[in-house]
Amino acid sequence: MIYNSLKVLVKLTTYAYFKRIKIDGIENIPQKGPYIFVANHPSAFMDPVVIAGAIKPALYFIAAGEYVGKGLKGWIFKKMLHMIPVYRPDTRPGETFKNNEMFEHCYTHLNKQGALLIFPEGVSVTDRILKPLKTGVIRIARGAELKNLGSQPIPIVPIGLNYSNPHEFRSDLLMKIGEPYFINKVFKREDITEKEKVVQATNELEKLMQDTLIHTVNDEVDAMWKKLDLTFLRDLKQEQDIKFYDQLKEFELKQFFVSAIQYFRDNNLSKYNDASAKLESYLLNLDRAGLNDKNIAEFNREMNYKKILSFALGLPFFLLGAIFNFIPYNTVIFLSRKIKMNTTFKGSITLAIGLFTFLGWYIALTIIIGYLYFSWFAIICPVLFYATGIYSLMYLAAIRHSASRNNLRKLFSKNSTSVKNLIFERKELIELLKASKEEFEQANTNQLL
Repeated sequence: MIYNSLKVLVKLTTYAYFKRIKIDGIENIPQKGPYIFVANHPSAFMDPVVIAGAIKPALYFIAAGEYVGKGLKGWIFKKMLHMIPVYRPDTRPGETFKNNEMFEHCYTHLNKQGALLIFPEGVSVTDRILKPLKTGVIRIARGAELKNLGSQPIPIVPIGLNYSNPHEFRSDLLMKIGEPYFINKVFKREDITEKEKVVQATNELEKLMQDTLIHTVNDEVDAMWKKLDLTFLRDLKQEQDIKFYDQLKEFELKQFFVSAIQYFRDNNLSKYNDASAKLESYLLNLDRAGLNDKNIAEFNREMNYKKILSFALGLPFFLLGAIFNFIPYNTVIFLSRKIKMNTTFKGSITLAIGLFTFLGWYIALTIIIGYLYFSWFAIICPVLFYATGIYSLMYLAAIRHSASRNNLRKLFSKNSTSVKNLIFERKELIELLKASKEEFEQANTNQLL
């Protein structure tokens, strides 16, 4: 009951926290359990929360024992929030013997057609590089199948959490769910040992997880990827007519960047270094001018009067949302800044504060309105508060973007040369990147022939 109620609230909160959310591959989840879901782990507590809110099966979570705790806290986490503690040798070396109980708990839960969520990297770090997987997932799946679950193999379903920035309010999330992986083919082999089978199955699962992610391989590729994401992505989206909400096509372009970067590092290092240097110079010049690539790419000296009209028409709805949500919104910002936390926990803590702050505020306002007016209007108040609050955030973002464009027009009127230089620098850069893209695509075509 508590889990299901929290699931609904979490879903509403995540849709408010993120600007764009796309869940792709729901059809890859089998209709019935048992299941083991595995995911990358860039944002501590936020990762299990967004997955639990997005998929139908009720999840049990493998969680670090130091977070689950003991006493009342441990009881709540285990019984109400479905957490199964695991004790890691690097943090709880004296308690690793308890992991036998963890394995047995997992086997029993799977035997009841249940669902587990495991983060097999074993650590939460905010980056796009999937770390080598621990073997625990395969050992749990193998152990459960040996516990005589019948002839049904256990599907291991990979989930890729692709955040634009999990710690930034109104950022993006693409959750990509891959096809289920089954270990039975590997474990039928007779030419390798049981330990080698576990390692092989873990490596195969790691590859499937990488396919659900923007896996940038190493820090150098990741740095180059960021530069392309800030600049060239916009042009490719326009060229291919990819709409704002088509996160899946955008994901494919970002994966394309990773492949292209690796190709040029291996086959045409001079062009790679040239592009990297020009990207670095351009982004540095933008930063010095207090601008971003979108300002330059979409620069227009003329005012958009249709946009101004839309702002005027939307103003009443913005004010309504701002009035209803001003206090809880600023409370969340204040508390998030005051609480000292590890960067990895920033997004998840902010999400949790927002969930309970807005929930309490909406309930209090609804009771007050219902008491004062004895009206059916009180019933729809939470929906109205939530909807107008989301609209207000979108309105503010549009206002800020229009203001930055207006500042660029002012800069152009004062110093047109600097703006023209940036426009020219961008044009040369994009031409180089387009030529590189064509070279990479041609190389791929030749390889297939």
